[in-house]
Amino acid sequence: MTPATPRPPVTDPNATPLKKHDAQKIKLADVARHLYSMGFNVIPVNEEKKPIGSWSADARLKWEELERRLAKASGVAITGRYLEDKDYGAVVLDLDNVNEAFEILRQVFGDEWAVRLCGHEWTFCGFTGPRPKGKVKCECKAPGQDCDCVNTETGEHRKLSELPRGMYIVIRVPRQCLPSGTIRSDAVEVMVSNYEVVYGKHPSGVFYEPVRFENGKWVSVDYRELGPGETLNCNELKTLIALISEPGQQQVTGNEPQPATATAAVVAGFPEPVRQLDEDQLRRLINLAWPIYQLDYGAHWHDHLLFGLACLMRRKGIRYEDARKVAETLINMWIQAKSTKLNELELAEETKKENKHIEETVDHVYKKVGHDTGKRCWGRKKFEAKLTKAVAQAINQGLAKGFTPKDWFNEIYKILGIKKKRSGLLRKIIEKRLPKTRIDVSQLPEWIWKFEFKLNVCEDWYQDKVKTENGALIGRKVGCSRRVRTFTIEDSQYTLLVEITRRYERKRHPDVGYEIHEKTAFKHLATLPRFMGIVYDPFYKGTGHYVAFKDGRLYSVALVNDFDSFINDLRKPPFSIRNKQALELINEELPEVRMILSPGITDDGFVDPYGVLDLGDYGVDPLLKAYEWIKRYYSETNAKWAWFNVMAIVAKTLTPLIRFHNKTFNDLIIYNVGRGGEGKSTLASDLSLPLLGGDDANENFSIVIKGPVKTDAQLRNLLSLNRLPLILDEQDKKALANNVGIFLSATVGMGTISVHANRYGLGLSTKFKNMRGIVVFTNVSFVEFLRDIVREASDYAIIRRFIEIPWDFEPIKKFTLDELPDLKPVYGFMARLWMKYRDEFIKSADLLELIEKLAMAIKREYPADSRVNEMMQFALDAVEELREEKKNERLTLTDADTLVNRAYEFVANELKGTQLTAVKVLRYILENPQRSGIKLTVPRDAQNIDKLRGELSTVISKRLPPPNGGEDPDLTVLRQILTNAHDEGRVLAVLFARSPLIPGVPKEFMGTRSGVYSMDGVKRIGYSIPLAKLARVFLTGEDNENNIEVAEESSANGESS
Repeated sequence: MTPATPRPPVTDPNATPLKKHDAQKIKLADVARHLYSMGFNVIPVNEEKKPIGSWSADARLKWEELERRLAKASGVAITGRYLEDKDYGAVVLDLDNVNEAFEILRQVFGDEWAVRLCGHEWTFCGFTGPRPKGKVKCECKAPGQDCDCVNTETGEHRKLSELPRGMYIVIRVPRQCLPSGTIRSDAVEVMVSNYEVVYGKHPSGVFYEPVRFENGKWVSVDYRELGPGETLNCNELKTLIALISEPGQQQVTGNEPQPATATAAVVAGFPEPVRQLDEDQLRRLINLAWPIYQLDYGAHWHDHLLFGLACLMRRKGIRYEDARKVAETLINMWIQAKSTKLNELELAEETKKENKHIEETVDHVYKKVGHDTGKRCWGRKKFEAKLTKAVAQAINQGLAKGFTPKDWFNEIYKILGIKKKRSGLLRKIIEKRLPKTRIDVSQLPEWIWKFEFKLNVCEDWYQDKVKTENGALIGRKVGCSRRVRTFTIEDSQYTLLVEITRRYERKRHPDVGYEIHEKTAFKHLATLPRFMGIVYDPFYKGTGHYVAFKDGRLYSVALVNDFDSFINDLRKPPFSIRNKQALELINEELPEVRMILSPGITDDGFVDPYGVLDLGDYGVDPLLKAYEWIKRYYSETNAKWAWFNVMAIVAKTLTPLIRFHNKTFNDLIIYNVGRGGEGKSTLASDLSLPLLGGDDANENFSIVIKGPVKTDAQLRNLLSLNRLPLILDEQDKKALANNVGIFLSATVGMGTISVHANRYGLGLSTKFKNMRGIVVFTNVSFVEFLRDIVREASDYAIIRRFIEIPWDFEPIKKFTLDELPDLKPVYGFMARLWMKYRDEFIKSADLLELIEKLAMAIKREYPADSRVNEMMQFALDAVEELREEKKNERLTLTDADTLVNRAYEFVANELKGTQLTAVKVLRYILENPQRSGIKLTVPRDAQNIDKLRGELSTVISKRLPPPNGGEDPDLTVLRQILTNAHDEGRVLAVLFARSPLIPGVPKEFMGTRSGVYSMDGVKRIGYSIPLAKLARVFLTGEDNENNIEVAEESSANGESS
């Protein structure tokens, strides 16, 4: 029943064959759509069967992205595991050696296995490439064609129908017994974490063909006749795995199948033998065993060594092939060594005897031990008891050099991955000091294991000579007398950092002469997260972050230049750092991982590192439900602002991506102000939060924050490595003051917060990158916010990054909790819109323009839906009203506003993207007067000099006071520039016309009429203002024209040189 290219399917003798398919007419998209509709995870592949783009066995692409990738594909594959079915997961059986594979399937499912797995309308089977694998090339033009093929090694030509072919069989198994990964063998692979190509063109030149087993024959079928696959129960799957995991096929007599009742792992507690040793490990293992194999140590000595090694390898889940390779290599080396000492007849007999060792050791262990409860396998204790004297003899004879018997065993265990036994004292330390873990560590996401912190460093070394009883030098012992390493247990999320100090004594050994004995002391240095490291998230432009995880969630985060903050978090219970010497070691050994850890939309879909978000695409329905509820319960004006907020919050799921691609995009902060009772908190918690994932999302990603953020750790964790919107609710004046750093970080491009406050250290600036779009709900007027809060952070220009929404004092209508809408998250819908309208969205200049484009895109998606059109038009009307207000706001800008805005634009262009503050901008224009178009000069009137000096001195002392500790270097330099100008009497600033700061030639600027001033010997029009006034404009946002007399006006006599 070896599969060859099937003839047309036949259901009865008079039936006409199924129509063959024209490859040019069948589009891969149609096949992919059919597979996708059945719930499979579809992967587009190229001509070499390599995936197009990234993929995962645990999540599938949205259809729109999949369809886009199919344009570059020559075939489609499906993965194991993933299936849109709550009870079953997908498994693909890849049959390479079909004859052996069919025999295994017969043993599990009986003689009618082909009918069971491939003979029904719900089954899913197909042919792959011709055999011998990789050695046949065919010239098929379409699926079903019996084309010519040639064996590239022999040159033999045959028809495709005359050649055996590989197969795939798709099955469904209950999720509770789905294997954790793919299980491989020469005959059958049980594919769970990999993908299998099921349609398209094979690299050999043939086409993958869906088939069905009917009337005792394989017949081709249309891809539309494929079903989701036959279902297997857990016992059947275990039996199949047990058979393919064995070395070689079981011999079964009679025609009835004899499935095993359990796997070897179940009976003996052994893992599945799927672990592969690399070539270096095999070489080292053979080199260690060969000196012992050479010994003349009794008739059954070779059996003992090979059986012991086979047992250890089987216990560690190492493949049968590797165990056999070790045995065969040792046997061949033995025969080669004997070939010069034995005649031909004796050598033949020796070869026969040695080859029998394979059956008695490796085959016995892998085929019988575990399947037969009466067969036992050695462990470490028995292995050492049987071999210690032999190893000592090999050392004494000079066959093995440079180690003791204990070293020899430890090296064997190291290669095989057998952990050293822990001392009783160490076990007690672990039991006492390792905190209890209240989560199932095995259920943590796969990526978190990349951050597993492991440290094993020798701090002090020693070297000693190893001699025989007669005093002959047989080697040198190099060891570690003080080591620092981590210890944990399998089910813990914590790890202990322990210092191990050893003292060594030489004692006589009956066989070796001398052996070094050790006394060990343990010192507990720290209790740490098991999962921590440095992550490089591409959305943060190569900036590394220290991260630590607890309970499977982000516990601490800090920039790589802020190790102290990170360590401070690790000093809080249940963690502890008991010894400072550990800090440097921890920093040096932290694993570095490059991955997207920040949740949010990406160019390829959506990243949810913890798997807590619902990423389903529910279309526009959640927005419609929210809109209808808002229109029902809010007053007319407040309904407009509530709906604008919903659209802004939804748009802010996209703004981090836009800021990443478009550095000048202005992600405006939405500042909602009202007296209370209007429904702002309802909008934040009951409408917006469900659209962003609900309580689970809020618990993990802090989407809605009520009140102030109180500590620097909270602020770091709130802003770092997070790209989801941030809604600040119930923000009174105190909360706004505490959270001012959050507002400062939300500026143009990649926002950076640099806060100078005692709670961030000894006057030092603490910087966090913030990519979160912000919405604020408060009862503090915007004017009060600007006057009393923002100016404290010395950044006046930030006020242009806000949109103020003044809510009417009209209470929301009463409602019960049952009347709140059931809203699904919008992430899937927004990811779909991003992939479709990405290029248009990126071109947006600010949030208002993005909302307009988003509204138009949603209208295009639902052109015939009048409700969608009404809803989006309501949003567009609100945007237009706000845009008009911003326009009027720009028309009422004072000269001081204009000066500050132009200064920011000029310096931003000069410094190419550097994050700006008022201090940095003022410093730059004063340090670069010619480029900026400014000149500091001394007024002629001595009395006026004293007055202007006094004003400048006040500005310096109040706005730029001396630091208590470290401070921003820009602040230090600016203070020195102003102090020097004060001391030198250069207390007038001349701003020149036709310069970056004043492009035109107004008659008057900031209350000063134009005059003629000299700059580098050239007469130019300019405007003379006190330097103190210029500094106040930047540092406080105040003009104070009424409080400062205008400096003397003169054409060339208003200054002294």
